[in-house]
Amino acid sequence: MVKLQPQTFMGKCRRSWRSPGLSVDLSEYQAGCFLEKHLHQNPFFCFAVSGAYEERSNGFEQQLRRTSLVYHPSESSHSNKWLADGRCLHIDVAPSFLEGVKSSSLSDTTSVVDGGRARDLARHIYEELMHADRGSALAFEGLTLALVAMTIRERNRESSVPRWLERVREQLREEHWNCPPIKQMAAESGVHPTYLATSFQRHFGVSIGEFIRLQRIEQAKVVLAKSDEPLGIVAIQLGFSDQSHFCRAFKGQTGQTPSEYRRLFGISSKLSKNLGSVL
Repeated sequence: MVKLQPQTFMGKCRRSWRSPGLSVDLSEYQAGCFLEKHLHQNPFFCFAVSGAYEERSNGFEQQLRRTSLVYHPSESSHSNKWLADGRCLHIDVAPSFLEGVKSSSLSDTTSVVDGGRARDLARHIYEELMHADRGSALAFEGLTLALVAMTIRERNRESSVPRWLERVREQLREEHWNCPPIKQMAAESGVHPTYLATSFQRHFGVSIGEFIRLQRIEQAKVVLAKSDEPLGIVAIQLGFSDQSHFCRAFKGQTGQTPSEYRRLFGISSKLSKNLGSVL
């Protein structure tokens, strides 16, 4: 089995930032790429920026896709097979960086981090890497410490989440386009609607409405990165009341307008192209 040195990752490195105790690396993989069983000396986070892959670890296999966030403890063996071209952000944290954090606070096995706020932090680290400047060192350190803290909180919440509430969350993930009323979900779960709403907020850190909005924003990113449809049409397709509502919600979650996000992928809307041809 291959044992990788600290701050070392398989794949084609596209961008990287390093300090003695922390590194951030963006790696690219091609569909069909298979990474044989290996382990890393340091614990690290892996955030799927794009694509999809299968990972075998802890004796079972799971499929991970865009926005999946996984925490790998030190020397936890795993293998990967990429199902589609993609990129992963790796955040390698040395023991010195985690000084003062009890090892028992973080999982001792590879685990998917489901919390929306944790994924937002990973996304911000990615965006910082794409636009690194003199202030990035402090930004990387602060965002990573927040990510570790949020992961610990997520683990504590997950350990006590009742099964019926897990089923509600999965239903919302799968049906965020046309979610059933809270009363219906509560009746199917055998609880009162108020108890469902408060339990969801307490365990997952966001309200049901915010969770649905997050799912739609994630879908919006996929659409914006691949489509040049006008924002008004995209907004309606994603279930927002109008373009203004969509733009406010998108910027509130990502810190960027939909147009700014599109430009990262070299895409402009059909409307802008048409205006350009007229002018």
